[in-house]
Amino acid sequence: MRFRRFLSALFVLSLAACSGGGGSPGAPPAEGGASRASRFADCEALRAYLAQAAATQSTLWERYGAVLETVSGSGPVPAGTPASDAAEGAADAGGAAAPEREYSNTNVQEEGVDEPDFVKTDGERLYVVTGGTFLVFDVWPPEGTEEVARVDLEGHPVALLVHGSTVLVLSQVWESAAAETVDRPWWGPRLRAAVFDVTDPAAPRVVREVEFEGAYVDARLVEGRAHLVIQTWIPAVGGGVPAPPGLLDAGGAGAEAQPGLDSWDGEDLLPQYRDTWFGPDGEVTAERAVCPCENVFQPPVPNGTGFVTIATLDLEDPEADLAAVSLLTNSGVVYGSQASLYLATPNDGYW
Repeated sequence: MRFRRFLSALFVLSLAACSGGGGSPGAPPAEGGASRASRFADCEALRAYLAQAAATQSTLWERYGAVLETVSGSGPVPAGTPASDAAEGAADAGGAAAPEREYSNTNVQEEGVDEPDFVKTDGERLYVVTGGTFLVFDVWPPEGTEEVARVDLEGHPVALLVHGSTVLVLSQVWESAAAETVDRPWWGPRLRAAVFDVTDPAAPRVVREVEFEGAYVDARLVEGRAHLVIQTWIPAVGGGVPAPPGLLDAGGAGAEAQPGLDSWDGEDLLPQYRDTWFGPDGEVTAERAVCPCENVFQPPVPNGTGFVTIATLDLEDPEADLAAVSLLTNSGVVYGSQASLYLATPNDGYW
């Protein structure tokens, strides 16, 4: 396969646009640039695009002989579990260091752009996610290294990021979405982003937890802002896994997708998230779409029915509003600079 056929597009997103300036869930970025992506005018335009993209995917499924099964009356059955990859490396630098104290950093591609890892350090504390557990160690002086805190995590931890006394732990969870978070009759991945206050390293405290509908792709940390890249498949159009009932019956997705889309209202087509704050007065939870339809972009050439969302959490101000934009495309390789995120997406496959 020639490279030009594999690489559908290189999309460039300004991180300044993702940082938001208040409001929920963040103002849309300006159009233009290398991506040539265009913003949807409204939810009806998004719905029409998804119907056409689903029909295109149906042709690819039939060409490659894909078979997806469903369970009558209980919604689709997942065809597989996307792998969640996290880079391996040494620990991250940060915080104040004592004279002559040396410690290693996570290997990064760009100076000033931190990348997720399983292990991070500020030279005094060591933070680790492993085996469903978040661990904190006191590592200075080295001869006195000891574990000072242990927190059990739900799901499969995929990475962490550290900014000062704030630790962001990312975990992938697979569960029926209708059970707790999003009222949709299907099984799918959820990315849980837990913000820990580690001012007292012996007693890490969760101050915020954001649960996104979708699978972890990658993340970057720039000037205290964590930019999360998330892939979400919407069952109404058979994007990714799973497919809706009858998708591959006679007539294909072109016949099945439009009725499915018609039964979903406006922003219900969009990836959802649940946001929970933990304060002195208890928990406060909000559930909504990650962004309005007007913050969703389409590529110049249709490339699947999945949503790739860039969601930004401000670790300097964990209570700040979430900012997010979405692009209708397949997930791919992520590269981040201090000003932009680059997403190289593969050509549309049969799922």
